[in-house]
Amino acid sequence: MHLVFIDIIYGYTADRPDTKVSLGGTTSAVCFMAREFMKVGISCTLVNSVEKSGMAYDIPTRPLTALKELCADKSVTAFIFCGRWNAEMVRLMRQQTSAPLIAWMHEGSFTRDAVQPVAEFDGIVFVSEWQSRINECLVSFRWKQTVIPNAINPHFANLFTSDEPVLAAKRRDPPILLFAGDFPRGTFHLIPVLDALRPLDSDFTTEIFTSLIFSPNPETDDEYINILRQQKNVSHVGKVGQTELAQRMKKAAILIAPNPWPETSCINLIQAMAAGLLCVSTDRAALPETANGFARLVPIVDRDHPARFDMQIDHVAFAQSVALALKDWKSDAAAMEAQQRKQVDFFLSHYQWHQRVEPWIEFIKRFG
Repeated sequence: MHLVFIDIIYGYTADRPDTKVSLGGTTSAVCFMAREFMKVGISCTLVNSVEKSGMAYDIPTRPLTALKELCADKSVTAFIFCGRWNAEMVRLMRQQTSAPLIAWMHEGSFTRDAVQPVAEFDGIVFVSEWQSRINECLVSFRWKQTVIPNAINPHFANLFTSDEPVLAAKRRDPPILLFAGDFPRGTFHLIPVLDALRPLDSDFTTEIFTSLIFSPNPETDDEYINILRQQKNVSHVGKVGQTELAQRMKKAAILIAPNPWPETSCINLIQAMAAGLLCVSTDRAALPETANGFARLVPIVDRDHPARFDMQIDHVAFAQSVALALKDWKSDAAAMEAQQRKQVDFFLSHYQWHQRVEPWIEFIKRFG
């Protein structure tokens, strides 16, 4: 079996998650999934926007110009488009190869630009049941489809041994509230949430790991970031690689994620759960499915909208949920240890990339 993973946006080799550069969910999914396939003898090739070919983990990365040659290669079992694709490219490849063309859907919904429901696809892999449901009316009747959730970076899988107390690793005086993610995943909601939280409980510090530019107006972003840095209780602003983020999460107490984004299978939330954090987020999109009952989820208006990220969040209600989490954190240590150990064990046992190999193989076999 030989699988070709196509990413039309980013350029990287399979060792990208090992670097200190921050990592997007789709990129990490491609790299980790390809590595796991290689471990069981399935050949993989990454095709993306690199300028020249590279190699990592015995997985070649080739530029997009190599697709014509690969389409003529009869050893290719399937072409998998990761996160985004070009409709004309898909149609052209359909003329040049008989191998299945599979969309690996990471966006919340189909759009008119880089995530179109192209008729020439043979199948689609969703990363959550929510995502599958939201896009049901746009899926072609001839496509084979399945749901295969995302998983965690190995750095998070090895944070705790089976007999290691979770709370012993956490800084407790004061406890750390942690926010991580791209700018639109709730950064603009942090200041009003923290303002509403301090009258309820001010015994905490906050670490914020986020990209510093999001909107087309960088001056506005810079202004907001400067204000955020000046906030009381905020001790860090920036974005780091996965190794450092894993260690920061291991020490933190509570994930604060006032997230308005249409998450499909939130790797950040999965990793925070595996790192033993109490998690406070919203009930937006696939977040309830991802949390699996282990998080406090604040209701949000229009929670199932597949594309919006500008809806309002009740900052007072969110702050109250964080305050309750802080109260629990500071009360019965034995009960909290049992609860968080159960959470860590669940996410470590259900969200490993090697567990995704067999579902992928079974899906690809359906194409004959």
